[in-house]
Amino acid sequence: MVDLSDTKNSLLIKDEALESINYITASVDRLYYTNRNKIYCYSLRGKKLWKFKDSTILMNISGLTIGKHHIIYVASRENNSIFVISPNGENVRRILRGGDGIADPRGLFINGENDNLLITNHNGTAFLYKSTITQRKLIQLFIKGIDWRTQTLSIDSNAMISELLKKTAELTGIDEDHFRLLHRKKLVCDKAMSIEDYNISDEETLSLFPRIISGRMQKRR
Repeated sequence: MVDLSDTKNSLLIKDEALESINYITASVDRLYYTNRNKIYCYSLRGKKLWKFKDSTILMNISGLTIGKHHIIYVASRENNSIFVISPNGENVRRILRGGDGIADPRGLFINGENDNLLITNHNGTAFLYKSTITQRKLIQLFIKGIDWRTQTLSIDSNAMISELLKKTAELTGIDEDHFRLLHRKKLVCDKAMSIEDYNISDEETLSLFPRIISGRMQKRR
């Protein structure tokens, strides 16, 4: 880190991941950088706040920008998608994909004043979108367990399937690897897709079935 007022520099972060850093940006009091398919967040005092890693969602990061309230926008080349990550690094959802004009994205920038999101593609095309991701809508889903008992789960209507599976595991006490979710007799399993992709609506029922591994199903500890 360099203090531009007197050109002094000081060590802010020492991390092996910095040896292959791809993108770096800062916002108010936080520093963000990417390493392959991982995103790191640090305070400007050098404290590591969180790391996000999910190679089933982020595939070859090709852009990083920060919007209002520390919301992270990420371009993912291999699945032609733009994702947003929550300020705490725990939740992710896709907001744009190939059908929205995303084709091998190579850069993105969010204007924090008007929420306009600029995205450029490898073929030279560029698109300007109006970001409305702060307008969240929570829906309720009914999870019917293996004992036929139904529990209620609240989740963002456009959350990723990875978040749905995680919340279901927390709700039922069963590890993600030991159950399958079905919606209208269709398996819900692609973590790179969203609830919207599976056409899952408010107050719908998803059925949980055991996935037997090594002869038994395990409870979360």
